Amino acid sequence: MPKTEKSPRTKNINIRVSAEEREKIEQLAAAAGLSVSDWIRSRIDLEAQREPKPEWKRKCPGEKIVRHVRAADPELVRHLGLIGNNLNQLAMWANRHKSAIDAAKIVRGLAAIEDEMKAIADAHQVH
Repeated sequence: MPKTEKSPRTKNINIRVSAEEREKIEQLAAAAGLSVSDWIRSRIDLEAQREPKPEWKRKCPGEKIVRHVRAADPELVRHLGLIGNNLNQLAMWANRHKSAIDAAKIVRGLAAIEDEMKAIADAHQVH
């Protein structure tokens, strides 16, 4: 990474690493064709560009929880909602009618839902 006139590098960061860690860092830097310093900077830049993972935040008790979520395919969300509805119906039915024959029906229903979920995951490449 070339130095820029706007951001002179005047600060140092020192960290302790094991001999194995140092060797691994040097190998990775060499494989990338970079100095150790440039390789570490490139890793920092890559991390800064990554989309943040969803995270829960609560600053004080009673405060609303805020969750950052990535955009989702509306068709996938619709199908998942339908599957959730099927699961709720099966759970309500199972709670009302409890017998061995009913259990077999529930297992078949759950297997069908599992197959639907696999098909949707394959169609949307979610694994």
